[in-house]
Amino acid sequence: MKKVVITFGVLSGIIPVTVMVLGMFFGSGHGAGSMMLGYSIMLLCTLFIFFGIKSYRDNYNDGVISFGKAFQVGIFITLISTLMYTLAWEILYFNFINDMMDGYFAQATNELKAAGASQEKIQDAIDSGIKYKTNPLYNSMFTMLESTPVTIPMTLIASLVMKRKVKKEVLA
Repeated sequence: MKKVVITFGVLSGIIPVTVMVLGMFFGSGHGAGSMMLGYSIMLLCTLFIFFGIKSYRDNYNDGVISFGKAFQVGIFITLISTLMYTLAWEILYFNFINDMMDGYFAQATNELKAAGASQEKIQDAIDSGIKYKTNPLYNSMFTMLESTPVTIPMTLIASLVMKRKVKKEVLA
């Protein structure tokens, strides 16, 4: 299982890391379009969960896999991919693009003000932005949570689709 998980986890992690690095060099904005691109890339990366579970089932487990084992393979692939993404983000953010989120936090603060939020709520948002900008642990936590709405459901779906209790017989 280790070989499959590492192989497909790394393949899944290479895509968002590459897009992130290219985005840093060729410029990328923030906002709805950028967020949509990010989640589309995450969705693309989840295909490796399917491929990894299928590879393990067909090549190492005689064509049979339970939901639990499939979920285990999928979640480990997700974990490797997420760790790669988070590590790349931390390196890029704190060394090269740490002003990138300034626009996002300014926009969020303006939206709170326009919505009539209390000064306390606005100050909480500003404090959270400062913490995100200066605290790598806090930053990492939110970076890892970014992919959860996509990867966990896809891992569940892949596990359900790929489970097989009986070996398929090959017709001769």
